[in-house]
Amino acid sequence: MNKPGGLLVQPTSQESHSLLTELRKEYSFIEPIHRIDKPVSGIVVFAKSSKALPRLMKEIREKRTQKRYWALISKKPPHLTATLMHKLVHGDHKAFVNEGGKESRLSYHFLNKKGPYFLLSIDLETGRYHQIRAQMADIGCPIVGDSKYGSKVYFKEGVIALHHAEMSIKHPITHEIMTFLAPSDLNKSS
Repeated sequence: MNKPGGLLVQPTSQESHSLLTELRKEYSFIEPIHRIDKPVSGIVVFAKSSKALPRLMKEIREKRTQKRYWALISKKPPHLTATLMHKLVHGDHKAFVNEGGKESRLSYHFLNKKGPYFLLSIDLETGRYHQIRAQMADIGCPIVGDSKYGSKVYFKEGVIALHHAEMSIKHPITHEIMTFLAPSDLNKSS
């Protein structure tokens, strides 16, 4: 599914409306194999059987998937292409750079300039809580609209300019690599 920004993947004790609650109206069994943050848009892969669910989740856990995001930032990044490595800890609904944290790694490259913003393609190598958001903020380039991590630029109500654009994962039965693409306005010409 191509989740819109501002919608939860799964319901919480505070909010019942979510992508999952909507999908359960149509499917007898459906479970997400991963999540993306509420303000983030893009790909969420769901298992449609109880047999597929643990197999797909194992692919995620063992980091045998590929995930690509697009992000808008309001400041030119320090390098046009770079790999970022930080140690991140999760605390109080935010991730923090801390030497005692878990290794977090991503690579980004500059795609183009969109008006006052810079569009990046980001390949996520580890999947930590708020990883892209925290790592980009740490290099002085928070995601547009992400006030939690220091952006002073408004994007859309309840949404940040981060989109899960592409994901590849092995099919749980055929073992073929499936690649999902999710269109977004972020990568369209300005």
